[in-house]
Amino acid sequence: MNVKDYLNWKKLIKNKSLKNVMVLTSGTVLSQVLPILFFPILSRLYTPADYGVLGLFMSISMLLMLISNLQLNYAILIPKEDKEALKVLMTGLHLIIFFTVISLLLVIAFGGGITQLLSSSELKPWLYLLPATVLFSGANIQLSAWFNRTGQFNVISSSRVTTSLVTVFFSLTFSQVIIGSGGLLISYFLGSLSSFFILFINFKKRQSIFPISYKELIQVVKANKNYPLFTLPTELLNNLTQQLPLYIFSMYSGVQTVGWFSRGRQILGLPINYISGSVSEVYKQKASEAFRNNPSALKPLFFKTLGYLFLFSIVPFLLLGFFSPFLFAFFFGENWRQAGVFTQCLVVMYFFKFVISPLTFNFLLMGKQRINFAFHVITIFLILIALFCGLYLFKSEVLALILFSGVYSIFYLIYGYLSFAFIPNVKSN
Repeated sequence: MNVKDYLNWKKLIKNKSLKNVMVLTSGTVLSQVLPILFFPILSRLYTPADYGVLGLFMSISMLLMLISNLQLNYAILIPKEDKEALKVLMTGLHLIIFFTVISLLLVIAFGGGITQLLSSSELKPWLYLLPATVLFSGANIQLSAWFNRTGQFNVISSSRVTTSLVTVFFSLTFSQVIIGSGGLLISYFLGSLSSFFILFINFKKRQSIFPISYKELIQVVKANKNYPLFTLPTELLNNLTQQLPLYIFSMYSGVQTVGWFSRGRQILGLPINYISGSVSEVYKQKASEAFRNNPSALKPLFFKTLGYLFLFSIVPFLLLGFFSPFLFAFFFGENWRQAGVFTQCLVVMYFFKFVISPLTFNFLLMGKQRINFAFHVITIFLILIALFCGLYLFKSEVLALILFSGVYSIFYLIYGYLSFAFIPNVKSN
């Protein structure tokens, strides 16, 4: 498909994959726009430090969620038969319940040490929300993977919109009754809970929840062992690498700097959540389908997806790259200007993330988890060196983020090349 085809809107409208993307994107746009529309108000009700505590809570909960299902959500997409996929889904849900109990014990045993290490005493009383957040958010990931497999993107979209509405509503409400970051943290949890109800109710309309024996659970895990053995450590490394500035800033500069970094990262993530994330969901479903039934369609699908992402990414990232400090100060208040500076430092990295990250599903599809894991091990060491040089040698948060962004940009370029190189050469019939 050439550039003219991308600009042929009549042809694009008839494209089923693009329709799926638009269904997901419309819901995702609304779910992401709502918090941004209200942020000029919220930024004056909560401080950068309050958002820093929220950022720390979200990052810790994400790390725990990645472990909770052993990354079996990816395995839901692969089986040819829905019956086998349902077994994987139920196995993941059982694992999440088990890990919720483990995470509660971890909070009781090590909660104080974690908050002391991160220099964030404000976070300590709210750590007990973590297990419940892991439970519902982890279940959301499993259920969303099932709706992705079955092509029910409208359900995923509606759950995201509901999450956003609930989170914004309670963030505004609790700002009047809870001092500090507590209102943001409770609202974040209630958003995850509301999403779970939407997904679960829709799932129950079409399927039934059934118990799975210990023997069956072990069989499913063994049959998909590459996910806990390689995908899980890779995802943990990837997440930890992206969160490293947040943790190090908390220890080095305090939660206010974490708030600036978290807000800048959220704004940069908007184009990814709007388009790239939705494209990723559809690409996983279409690539899995092609892999099962028509492998020769994988390369055309790869280039079509790459072309759409590149075209949609130019304008938003250019605007953020040039005008972030002014935009942050104007819309959110002068005390958020530094978040705009941080955004400028990260914009190149997020551009490559936007364009390439949906296509990296090929690593899982082609069973290249070992290579993926080794690649992430190398990257995390380079990231640590970059942050150390910026913060501890040159005493500059801005330089640390520039180096961080540079290393990650190279990472995504190599990742994108390998995602294409792994596609088998299969001639169409």
